Amino acid sequence: MHDVIRTGPDGHVVAPSGPGLGVEIDWDAMEAATIHRLDSRSLS
Repeated sequence: MHDVIRTGPDGHVVAPSGPGLGVEIDWDAMEAATIHRLDSRSLS
């Protein structure tokens, strides 16, 4: 993710306030970290 979610000193995490998931996803990093992909079309 482009945004970093950190735990506060009290152990709590504040939910992101952006639209949708609240964070901007780094899709290139997500693709590089993917080890397996499930094609849901094959489940039918």
